[in-house]
Amino acid sequence: MDMRGISLTISDTMFEKYWDYDKGWWEEFLTYFKGLDYNTILFWPLCEERTNYNDVFGQDRPREYFEWLLEKCHEHDLKVFYLVGPSLLPRMSKRMLQVPMSYMLHCYDTDESRKGYRDFLEKLKGCQENADVIVRGYLTTPYVIEQAKEIFHQIFPDGRFWATRKYSFEHFAGVEPTLDAPLYSKAADGNLVLWFQTCADFDPFRAVAPAHVSACLKGCREAGGRGFIMHPPHWWTFPKTSHRTDKNPGYKRDFLWYQSFSKYAKEEYKPADAARWSAELGRRFGRSGPADDLYQAVDAAGRFLPTVSDLFWYSVDFQYHPQTASVFDSFVGPEIYSAIRPRHHQYPSIAQSVAAAPESKEAAPQVKDLSNLHRRISDAIAQVNKDALNHEGEAFLSELQSLAKLSGFWASYARAIELTYRFVGTGDNHLAKKAVESYNEAAAAYTDVASTIEADYKGFTTGIWDIITTWSGVIPEMRKSLDSTCRMIEEFRHIPACMVGDLLDRNILWYRQLMEWPFHNNGVDCFHCHQVLPYTVKSGNFRPDGLRLLIVQKDMAPLLPFKEEVLSWVKSGGRLLLYDIERNYDPGFLPEPLQLDYFSNVHIHDGIYVNGEDHPLTGGFKERNLTFIPDSNGIRMGPCSTCYGPGWKVLAIVQEEMALGTPALLKDNPAALLVLPWGKGEIAFSGIRVPHIQLKAGYPPERAEINSTVLKIAANWFSWAGIKTR
Repeated sequence: MDMRGISLTISDTMFEKYWDYDKGWWEEFLTYFKGLDYNTILFWPLCEERTNYNDVFGQDRPREYFEWLLEKCHEHDLKVFYLVGPSLLPRMSKRMLQVPMSYMLHCYDTDESRKGYRDFLEKLKGCQENADVIVRGYLTTPYVIEQAKEIFHQIFPDGRFWATRKYSFEHFAGVEPTLDAPLYSKAADGNLVLWFQTCADFDPFRAVAPAHVSACLKGCREAGGRGFIMHPPHWWTFPKTSHRTDKNPGYKRDFLWYQSFSKYAKEEYKPADAARWSAELGRRFGRSGPADDLYQAVDAAGRFLPTVSDLFWYSVDFQYHPQTASVFDSFVGPEIYSAIRPRHHQYPSIAQSVAAAPESKEAAPQVKDLSNLHRRISDAIAQVNKDALNHEGEAFLSELQSLAKLSGFWASYARAIELTYRFVGTGDNHLAKKAVESYNEAAAAYTDVASTIEADYKGFTTGIWDIITTWSGVIPEMRKSLDSTCRMIEEFRHIPACMVGDLLDRNILWYRQLMEWPFHNNGVDCFHCHQVLPYTVKSGNFRPDGLRLLIVQKDMAPLLPFKEEVLSWVKSGGRLLLYDIERNYDPGFLPEPLQLDYFSNVHIHDGIYVNGEDHPLTGGFKERNLTFIPDSNGIRMGPCSTCYGPGWKVLAIVQEEMALGTPALLKDNPAALLVLPWGKGEIAFSGIRVPHIQLKAGYPPERAEINSTVLKIAANWFSWAGIKTR
């Protein structure tokens, strides 16, 4: 029987804050879930930010409810896999241990390293008594399983269960999946489970997604793979609101999402269904109010970016902003009044204004005509002001109005990104031309609303600004990004630098500081895209007089299918930088061995010792102690080289004697900057990175400028690759 399921996160707050110990809701969900022909649930702990996994069930009540939930899953004949490390096992009851146990190695690398496991095989052996299935894939790679296949099958002779995250799925399957794609060769090895992390491709309204997903799942089945597990978008893992009414939008929205994916998996989805799903959303949730106008404006862009299209539907965090969430609900339509009812005693003016609002009978405005949207928002603001809404609510409504003015920009920009994605995957120059047109439209719309953004960019009360900064960044830089992207598409053969890897998490300041602004400020165009490598190969730009610098950041998966092309390019003079690789590392890719281990620690401050090697990447420093980014937040997790071949040169190392919490076994093998000459070119590996500076609500004033050290690092990269700056 095929596995068909969903993965859900577990944390110490899973029941109490998000699901309110609501057994009735869970029973209804399981019944509905089973009715859609799903048969598997994979629970995984929210452990990336935790080191003590006993915290997940530190109280009796959450553990009691989880055990109850497992029993209900079995009553519904649902397979349950629970990802847990040895540190958590002693706290589980006998009933829980009857559940098939799964083990995710990567999430426990830190714990297991402290117990003395030096490499993957030892960790694998350490799992023997704790699991009957290995899940290896959330932040890792099937390549490791391939290397350890013999031992893997000795320990788990029937364990043929593999998971991959959404981004890796695209790397392995490709934009146009064929049976010779690497993913399908892995599927033939056993019981394949596709695990999609953020599920951008499963937006029911994205035109390209249904055919792509159906083709990929069909290919996996034809290659011998069986089953899938999906993961809801992380920003709305259901349901964040505490209102379990039959009209709650989050409640039904989740079910609708499961339904749409179920159709993809069954290959019943047809492009014409998109209109029906749109109508279904309106029927279920109500499509009156100003939100609908913006919803339609973005919908016309092809609904490629879920964080744009979902902005007015499920990105509000009810936990931290209950009042603004109530106001927000009122914009969606009177039907949502039921969601506000449990709090009406706290916010009577809001509840009264919503209850009194008649349902709109107006026809939907044209996409380009947003005047109706502005008028309706203004009317709503006047109404709530009349009802003496407090200052926070007024600010929220004002910001919402400012956000509405951006809708034309979002529509053009979302369309441009969709076209760019398809262009680099197919090489169709017609798509490139249309993408440039959309970028130019976005740039024009951006100019019109720049003053609005500048006035309000300090932060939105509901965290909406975090979503805006995903694309806009600090205001003066946005136009540079648009202009640079247009040049890159029009003149791709002349782009001197490309960047691949884990590039989509742009809601962190260090990404823009290191990976974007220094390039723009120096007049260097750098193409950022998951699919840039296959297109680079097809376009003929993979040559030293074209592409000079290839940066692979965090995730090595995009590089792996192009080993021959990449190494040939390096040998003829290219420069390859493996930067802060944390997942999908394959030592067999490199001409000389380089084995890694990982650690996390807290530094008093990051100290770096530069050796005496004369090299552009060290910026002219020799035999010097440097303080690296003194304004960092002090947290660093990075690859730590444990051994490397004689061809590697050590340019710089982190001074571990300055670190707190570093495992003793890694003291002699600190994170390093290494270089391997290869033909006329070089391969550099850096485990020294700029620390994360997370954004909360806009950019703090002191972070608005590009860090001077970061500019120096980028200049060293350009010098190393022989890239001329303007």
